[in-house]
Amino acid sequence: PEGWCAETTALGHYIMGGGGKIVEIAVLAERMAKCSPCGGCRQRLAEFCRPETKLYLCDNTGVAETVTMGDMLPYGFRGDILK
Repeated sequence: PEGWCAETTALGHYIMGGGGKIVEIAVLAERMAKCSPCGGCRQRLAEFCRPETKLYLCDNTGVAETVTMGDMLPYGFRGDILK
């Protein structure tokens, strides 16, 4: 089952603070090599990003890999596809 991840919590605070389009995201976890968002978080983040938004997947030494939101969720459900 899907849990309540740090990305969802951060996104909620971002929205309550005024929100807007996200231009960059860094994802890290203390005890994981190269952490990436789960599927639920990818979908929630995609709703506030563009496909070209950069995600920095980090480990305990820094950025391990840079990908885009489109790479992480190529068929995500976004409002702009409804128009």
